[in-house]
Amino acid sequence: FAYDASNPTVPTFVYETPAMSAAIADPANFALSHYFTIDRATTGRDLGAALDFGDVWRQGDQGWGSTLNFGAKATDERKRHTTSGGFWFTGSPVALSPMLSGFSDSNYYSNISNAFSIGPMPNEALARAYETAHAADFTNGTDTVGNTLASFNGSERIYAGYVSNRATAGPLELYLGLRAEHTQADYTGHAVTTDASGNIASIQTVPGSQTYTDLFPSAQVRYSLSSRTDARLSVTRGIARPDYSSLAPSLSGTLGASPSDPSALTAGNPNLKPQHAWNYDVLVEHFFPSVGVISGGVFYKQLTDFIFNQTFRYTGPIAAFVGQLGTRPENGGTGHLLGFEGEWVQRLVSLPGAWAGLGFDANFTHVESRALVDPATQRYAPLQRQSPNLANAALTYDYSAVSARLGWAYQGANITSYGDGSASPAGDTYFYAHSQLDGSIIYNFNPRVQIQLQGLNLNNAVFGFFSGNQKHDYAIQREYYGRTIYLGAKYNIGAM
Repeated sequence: FAYDASNPTVPTFVYETPAMSAAIADPANFALSHYFTIDRATTGRDLGAALDFGDVWRQGDQGWGSTLNFGAKATDERKRHTTSGGFWFTGSPVALSPMLSGFSDSNYYSNISNAFSIGPMPNEALARAYETAHAADFTNGTDTVGNTLASFNGSERIYAGYVSNRATAGPLELYLGLRAEHTQADYTGHAVTTDASGNIASIQTVPGSQTYTDLFPSAQVRYSLSSRTDARLSVTRGIARPDYSSLAPSLSGTLGASPSDPSALTAGNPNLKPQHAWNYDVLVEHFFPSVGVISGGVFYKQLTDFIFNQTFRYTGPIAAFVGQLGTRPENGGTGHLLGFEGEWVQRLVSLPGAWAGLGFDANFTHVESRALVDPATQRYAPLQRQSPNLANAALTYDYSAVSARLGWAYQGANITSYGDGSASPAGDTYFYAHSQLDGSIIYNFNPRVQIQLQGLNLNNAVFGFFSGNQKHDYAIQREYYGRTIYLGAKYNIGAM
């Protein structure tokens, strides 16, 4: 092969001779040397109970009014994740020819490059039948240690109580609240011990727990500037708890993946702490005399111990994953984000006749974020999974029996896991920017019968990851899922 990286977004391999091009299409040059299964099961149960009380302790006709609320809530959640995948191999690879299918696709990946062609493909049913009939010819190489390391269970119990008071006086409304939460999280994972030579000596069950209590004050002021215009100011405190798969000692990966793909391996971190934030919001909204609203605001979030995915290269002791890039959750230092948002929703009901069904929705959000992702080097970077720009726009139509919508959604490129921050393959891992068109139309024949036509991803938008930075990206994965069209009918039994 000749490797062409002139377009780093779509690097290609080119056959150097016609003979090589012909060889890649010959089924005799393909053989089955191993096969594997990916078997994962997650089970769980959730229990919860809540009790709420409220009382108007001062009537509004006395110049101002006030309502007191208080209550309690308890939740108990348990989850178990079990991995039991298998791997079988043979020293005498089996030719593809007896399991060959007639499938082909002349348009394979052709929407971005003509350098790729799809080769001979196996028939899944024939391949499975062969593997079953010749099971004795394959050696069971199942990684039972890896399965154990990828299995864990956990539970989380939260006991909460709150008190709040809402007071109104003319155009002013004041809300004050305080919530207390006590969290008890328990988990069980697994870890390996090695001997002096680095070989696996044993697998240990590792239990762990976290217990903490938090207070979450909140305050909101709403002022009616007019009968159709409100201004709001709020201050709240929030929490983001790590989930079980993040806390429990665990290691889960995909065998045979590209070593440079960090999404192929994940690890847990029992030292992970919950993330806290103070949130400050200012919003002004105006309601039109017709059906519509326009609003705008600014927001600021101050973070501590924020949780992010850190890219690492696995060094052992599981030999199958040595050298593989992976991700594991870590706590960063402090961080913040500052942004503004605007929205306009309008239904043009004042237009004549059927034109009155037209309408539109539009919103835009811009965010600037910064967080300490490596205290040792004092490296700051944008917050993970936080796009700098988000936008949505839609043209709507609702009139008589017809309801239709054509929508566009945009999400800017954003970091999914941190690397070293360089403009190289060892840099941060990003989601590609995503811009997608969707549409739907519904026709109601009568109150009982409805027909629906829906189209998703009409522009065949790209999905994938790259490493480096937004000026120097190295493609990891680019996927095109094509357009999806749904046609359906609905019959409402209870309608009259």
